[in-house]
Amino acid sequence: MPPCCGIRVYGDKFLEAWPGHHEGHVGRHLALQRPEDNQKWTPRADGSIRGIHLGPCLDANGAGTADGTPAVLWTCNDRNNQQWNTLP
Repeated sequence: MPPCCGIRVYGDKFLEAWPGHHEGHVGRHLALQRPEDNQKWTPRADGSIRGIHLGPCLDANGAGTADGTPAVLWTCNDRNNQQWNTLP
């Protein structure tokens, strides 16, 4: 699948991964949408979402399911906390 333009999180704010972030780092920095690669994500057929240049998957920290659970970048592992649904 081609990378999407961004993951809208709140109003006009989009999820971005800070450059240099790797496994376990929080990937939930919000910013206005810019055309930079750290705001481009690829939804994959297996339900995971990957940053186009990062490799790690978007992960619900600690397999949390409660409101407010941080999103982090983590090695892709096919577990439920890395399965996401996309909306049109």
